[in-house]
Amino acid sequence: MHGNIGMVTHFEKEQTRHNWFQINGLNLEMGKESDEVFSFAVRPNGNQAFVFVPKDGRIEILRTPDFAEVDSIVFKECTSQSILFLTHAGLLLLENKVLYLLNRK
Repeated sequence: MHGNIGMVTHFEKEQTRHNWFQINGLNLEMGKESDEVFSFAVRPNGNQAFVFVPKDGRIEILRTPDFAEVDSIVFKECTSQSILFLTHAGLLLLENKVLYLLNRK
């Protein structure tokens, strides 16, 4: 979980499901179903946020509250197991003990 955004894993009819969620006040608002996510980074932007999710060969950029994909960053070294960090310097990706700075502010 990052801030008020996260992913919940639950069982439904003997199947494992993964859903994005957002906490709004005291309410847990479930978002769209997704594949299992091992790492993600969040950049708040006013009333919404952008969620960066590593996939094989790219990074998906989702927006809240509907978690729709709005863009992607192609990066061949990225895998679904990569770890993302959002820092003042920009978006960092850790893959196979190598740290990449993907963008600058």
